[in-house]
Amino acid sequence: MHYFVGEYEDSTNFTSNRFLQINSCGMQHHSKESCTILRSGGRVDFHFLYVCEGQCTVFLNEESLPLNRGEMLIYYPHIKQKYIFSENTACKSMWVHFTGYAAETVLKEAGITSSGIVKIRRKDRMSNILSRMTTDFTLNKRSFLCVSWLLQCMELIKESVSPASAAFFDERINTAVKLMLDNYSKNRSID
Repeated sequence: MHYFVGEYEDSTNFTSNRFLQINSCGMQHHSKESCTILRSGGRVDFHFLYVCEGQCTVFLNEESLPLNRGEMLIYYPHIKQKYIFSENTACKSMWVHFTGYAAETVLKEAGITSSGIVKIRRKDRMSNILSRMTTDFTLNKRSFLCVSWLLQCMELIKESVSPASAAFFDERINTAVKLMLDNYSKNRSID
């Protein structure tokens, strides 16, 4: 059996005037049925697709590429998105859709200036961060903490793209995350 998901109105596809905001995130398991995801006009937000186990096929600039364990596909807004989970090929993946006025700047600081694939050096750490983000987003509705998880993802991306500059980026992200966590219980607006 083959499932096709494409060209539909998605209530999580929007922009925001916040610094950073998670629109949706989650985990998906595919093993028996094949599934194609197609968004011809892309989304208006940014999209991470990370393979925790197995493999899927992604299309970037009409080129078919494997996305393997520990690799992340990053889609910029308005870029055609197409990826396929093949029948009888087990794949566990996680996704994040995010937006905000600082989203592109933070990605650029992490060394990402366009859509593409990044081989993550610390695979288990990325899986753990995305899992915690998904839990906080779906179960606890703690969007403020989700932004801190997103910043930690950026740290791992930066480290994977440019290991030499990771120490500087790591310190800045750790400082921001610590400040956010220390002030989580205080009633403050992030707008």
